[in-house]
Amino acid sequence: MRRRLTYANVAATLALVFSMTGGALAAKHYLINSTNQVSPKVLKKLLNSPAEQTKLFNKLALSATVAKATAATSALTAGSATNATNATNATNATNATNATNATNATTAANANALGGVPAGSFLRSTAQHGQVLTGQLSVRYPANAGFMIAAASYPVALPEGTPEPTLEFAAGKASTHCPEIGKVTIAGVICVFGYNDSNIALVVQSGGPGGGAQGANALYGFSSDVVPTAPASEGFMIATWTYRVP
Repeated sequence: MRRRLTYANVAATLALVFSMTGGALAAKHYLINSTNQVSPKVLKKLLNSPAEQTKLFNKLALSATVAKATAATSALTAGSATNATNATNATNATNATNATNATNATTAANANALGGVPAGSFLRSTAQHGQVLTGQLSVRYPANAGFMIAAASYPVALPEGTPEPTLEFAAGKASTHCPEIGKVTIAGVICVFGYNDSNIALVVQSGGPGGGAQGANALYGFSSDVVPTAPASEGFMIATWTYRVP
């Protein structure tokens, strides 16, 4: 027994078909849920022609398929964009890591070149203005020698043109420019701080330019004359010297 075509059947069919189009059609078209929303002329045509109903159904089904394909394409495009962004971020992270590694490698290479010595402790080939140089000075005085000469070498050469230094002896106690061992308050003064001595009266700068050193040798060290208190007796001196480069 064939079912009769009614307004209710047509409306239900239209509602079902339009619901299949999803949100894509809903965004641009109205959802038909009543025969009142359909033009009487169109509705009459649909009621009188099953072929027209089939044609409309196919057209709406095709629209739903296109809408779904469009949504899928949008999702794929969004996914590709996300993947591209992630790839870019990964590349940037890799580049940043490589840059850090390159910096660390350069630093390590520099450290190896210094032989493990901290950069702040590394001595240049020539002393710098204001740099403090230190060292040891010792001498043994034989009886009746009159005086002895004690010489020292700078740990690094002085720059050419450095003025001739002056020498100041602090016999076990602070002097004007030599407050304590390893300290000097003024540039250009060699502080000789005797911390272990016997029968020593005076330590003076040897004659000649550069504190007794001649010519270019004045850039590498100095010499001093050590005078005993009692020339007929033996004596000795152990001291540190400190010099601030002018």
